[in-house]
Amino acid sequence: MAETSQEMSLATGGFHNGYLASALALGIPASLFFICLLFGNIFLNAMWAYSLQKRDSFLSEAHCFVCAFLLADAVGIFVGTDVNDPMIWFVMALGLFTRRLRDREARKAKGVPASVRRAFVGQLVPQ
Repeated sequence: MAETSQEMSLATGGFHNGYLASALALGIPASLFFICLLFGNIFLNAMWAYSLQKRDSFLSEAHCFVCAFLLADAVGIFVGTDVNDPMIWFVMALGLFTRRLRDREARKAKGVPASVRRAFVGQLVPQ
């Protein structure tokens, strides 16, 4: 009985290390996938923030914010933040959404006809 309550405590983030708690609750492959996804988003947003510095300072600052927030969350997960925290997933999506928004604006500026819009990466959908 004591082991069961301890396992439940670990699975809910009581371990004081979100990475270990997620490995226990979800398994090591899922936790490694989350870590790759998190640090991949940090790296991409840092690259986008750096590359947009001279062309679009507003979007550069937005990507810098996303990168800083995700870095803070990556460190915060060590001290007990649950990987199911909605803010982590929201900010990851915000960084990708900001990049998609910039790409859309760049296509409009280049004169892509409105009858052809990209729904997903690599997919053209006539409208």
